[in-house]
Amino acid sequence: MLNSELAMRTLSLAGSWEFRFEDEAGWRPIAVPGCWEEAGAPKDRPGPAWYRTVANIPAAWAGARLWLRFGAVSYDCTVFVNGAEVGRHTGAWDAFAVEITGAAQAGAPAEVLVRVEKPASLRAGPGSEALPGAFPLCETLSGFLPYVWGHMFGGIWQEAALAATGAAVFGDVHLRGGPDGRVSLRAELSAPAPLSLELSDPTGRVLLRETLRAEQAQPHGQGVSFPASGSDAAPAGHRLSPGGQGPPATTQQATFVIPEPRPWSPHDPALYTARLSTPDGDARTVRFGLRTLAADGATIRLNGAPVYPRLALSWGWYAGMLHPNPGPARVRADLLRLRSLGYNGVKLCLWVPPPYYFDLADELGMLLWLELPMWLPQVTPFFRAQTPAEYERIVRQVRNHPSMIVYTLGCELNRAVGPEVLGSLYALVKGLAGDALVRDNSGSGEAYGGLLAEYADFYDYHFYSDLPFLRGLLDSFAPRWRPAQPWLFGEFCDYDAFRDPRPPGGRSADGGRPPNAGQSSGIAETGPAGVRPASFVRRGSRASHILQQAPLPWWRSPDPAVNPQGARWLMDAPYQEERLRAAGLLERGAELEAISVRHALLHRKYTLELVRAYHEVSGYVVTGEADTPISTAGMWDDAGRLRFAPEAFRAFNDDLVALVGWGRRRAWVAGGDRAAPWDVWSYPAGALVRPHLIAAHYGRARGPAHVAWSVAWAEGEREPQSARSARRRRNAPEPDGMIASGEHLSDVVLAPGDLREVAVAEFLAPEVAAPRRATLRVTLRIGGETARNAWPLWFFPRDPWAGLEDVALVDPSGRLGDWPLNARRWTVDGGRWTVRDGQPSSDRRLPAVLVATAWTPEVRGFVEAGGQAVLLQAGGGPPGPLPTVALPFWREALRLVEPHPAWGDFPHEGFAGLQFFGCATDHALDSGAFPGARPILRRLDMRTMYVHDYAAEVPWGAGRLIVSTLRFEGGLGEQPLGMSRNTAAAWLLGCWVRYLANGG
Repeated sequence: MLNSELAMRTLSLAGSWEFRFEDEAGWRPIAVPGCWEEAGAPKDRPGPAWYRTVANIPAAWAGARLWLRFGAVSYDCTVFVNGAEVGRHTGAWDAFAVEITGAAQAGAPAEVLVRVEKPASLRAGPGSEALPGAFPLCETLSGFLPYVWGHMFGGIWQEAALAATGAAVFGDVHLRGGPDGRVSLRAELSAPAPLSLELSDPTGRVLLRETLRAEQAQPHGQGVSFPASGSDAAPAGHRLSPGGQGPPATTQQATFVIPEPRPWSPHDPALYTARLSTPDGDARTVRFGLRTLAADGATIRLNGAPVYPRLALSWGWYAGMLHPNPGPARVRADLLRLRSLGYNGVKLCLWVPPPYYFDLADELGMLLWLELPMWLPQVTPFFRAQTPAEYERIVRQVRNHPSMIVYTLGCELNRAVGPEVLGSLYALVKGLAGDALVRDNSGSGEAYGGLLAEYADFYDYHFYSDLPFLRGLLDSFAPRWRPAQPWLFGEFCDYDAFRDPRPPGGRSADGGRPPNAGQSSGIAETGPAGVRPASFVRRGSRASHILQQAPLPWWRSPDPAVNPQGARWLMDAPYQEERLRAAGLLERGAELEAISVRHALLHRKYTLELVRAYHEVSGYVVTGEADTPISTAGMWDDAGRLRFAPEAFRAFNDDLVALVGWGRRRAWVAGGDRAAPWDVWSYPAGALVRPHLIAAHYGRARGPAHVAWSVAWAEGEREPQSARSARRRRNAPEPDGMIASGEHLSDVVLAPGDLREVAVAEFLAPEVAAPRRATLRVTLRIGGETARNAWPLWFFPRDPWAGLEDVALVDPSGRLGDWPLNARRWTVDGGRWTVRDGQPSSDRRLPAVLVATAWTPEVRGFVEAGGQAVLLQAGGGPPGPLPTVALPFWREALRLVEPHPAWGDFPHEGFAGLQFFGCATDHALDSGAFPGARPILRRLDMRTMYVHDYAAEVPWGAGRLIVSTLRFEGGLGEQPLGMSRNTAAAWLLGCWVRYLANGG
């Protein structure tokens, strides 16, 4: 350290302080850093509260200026030393310091008192009545955490320390360097003084020692704030000394060139170190990177090279804690786990972490998007005055970090925040943030009712879409004729997995997962490297009894004294166990958890691969990093266990990704052309299959693409007994495992940033006697970089209706307009069943099975008289025997295939995968209205644990009825156009008809 004998001297005040609320007489111990809720105080109590400690100031500090430094306090605090008020600060996220020179003496103890009040929360979710308090939640920059667990945390939640300096004290220090090695320095000081600079390269080798003379100083103005820590922060307290504002400041500026520069990037996070000091005792150390960021149309360029941000959304929630300060070990472990999943960064959604978080992101090469903490605000005079002050302090505190590439001023803002607020804030942040991208409203004004005249360097939407509708959203919102800017999804692509609500002691020893689930489904069984939360015990370990004995977390309690709702809008967690018990699913935790993780992987894979296939899209933020009380969409669960095998997730979330696309078809319908999508995941025997193989390349290699592909029967998949019997009857040979394969070398050179087709695989669907699942595998190499990916394909016999002659259709609305020719269309004329062409049935014999798209009196009478029918009940159409509810099929829910004989030989693994894409629906049956219903395909909501059905067998009179909201005709979003193009759906319907025709 340069001038180490004069460096800032500090004494940590971390440890046990005393605490009481203002209306209490007695003091009790509390940890600093921490929050009072963590110490057992009521979560909905905003204070005021008092902290007290005695600090012994070293005698060696005689003659120095004395300071109290705070990393952050939530929310408003007044500081007293030896009974004298020495400063006040408002704002939960930034560091500050108050001078105590006139109130304390070196060599003597000093009593420190801090009066703190946190934002007062709401009673029952957003928009509800506010609790009493001096700082209403919606008027403060509290971010999203109060809406995650109900309330804002309160107290001294980051480090506190004593510090001694000389007369000249550092304020804001700003260092910025580019990949060419050119570096600019700007340092604020409280008084003119020579400034010593020592610069070291990433290996620690000293590159430069120089002294900037005091005569180079330039007057800067009044009221500048001074150091809170040894970081590059320049936070402001409301009062820095007993006399009022701080002394006049001066600014030192310099530029220099680093020889043989090593630019900072996610692939090589090289950090340089600048050590600054003044002769009379202040010092500052700043680590920085050499990097530039620029928008080149839709491409984001880091140091001139294309970069594709793939970030995980973090709300600052850490299980087992009530404030977002988990310590460096936990943050390092979390960032490394995200890297293992292919992420190259994190979006800090409406919160600001401690300084070590930014330091670790710099070290590990993780990109950061800081969303400043404005959400659902009430724009009062206090808010208008406070917000720019806090934003300036926060941005100054973090802007030196090379990992910081994006800022947003708030999230999903409506018109309550007008241009007079957002315009000035955008100008403020843009002026401070250098070349980082800045936007006013993550999610966009047009999507959330906010400003249409945006202040933005990029486009940003939050698409939480069910799978068939995502392509339509992308096409509708694509910038096209708008100015060319990057297009990022500030948050999207969530999927809530199953959280077992039973107390750990009430679960089976395996903790709720079937054996070998990780090997078969991409589930990971790992916790943070080197870090295990108190509740985390790896399943199957000798210490598993600890997990089984752990109590339920507080947010699962139905007791409002323990778990007040506050600002939270989702309060289902306390009631999930009883809902599962009522549905008969409580003891199926292992099965449900394994299925939900496979669903989560499928949902993320489909969504991210589709997004990567759009040239216009520049990056994304996936919701989210960790499970919380209101969502189980995390990459890891409450116990810190990683949900997904890293190699499975990286297959679609990496710099280089292999994608699959499909050709286009059209149909002439009602006198015009229409797009005619088909079931791209399922094919009848003999059909031509042509997957287009695509490279989405944001790696570093340049060269032709080498592609190897194969289609083979799924690993471990056995030939169905029905297929084996049919093959033996035909004396056909046993099928080979390989169906088709090929290799290609592209005739073009691919460069970073390219998205292009590199090969087309073409083969005929194999002959099968019963449906079978295969896997398309692709290996893509460009230079020394390799990507691997895989997709399921299902192959079916040619005719789903073979042998089903005595089946009739009643379809007054024409939903099944391309019903197969060998099945009769029936209607009713004057009470007589007739064939659709108007000719009476020759034998007057009613069909064995009726397929109906409407619950007409004739269909109802047919079933009541002993008939067998499949009713395809339209979700929003005419009423049927069971009520329907509008619900997403793929999002937020587990699709559970129940063991019912109606499935026949339809291929499934106990859950609904992509073979259900063509018949997925946006409505489910409320089977609870008919207790006798026997479920076939169920929907379990992962947030509420309410159960609905997509298909159920219902006894009706003397007959039997299968009721379903599945769309066998497709038609939603990019689903197949008509049943003739819906291969898997047609086979499934045939299975149901056969079940009824054969008497079950």
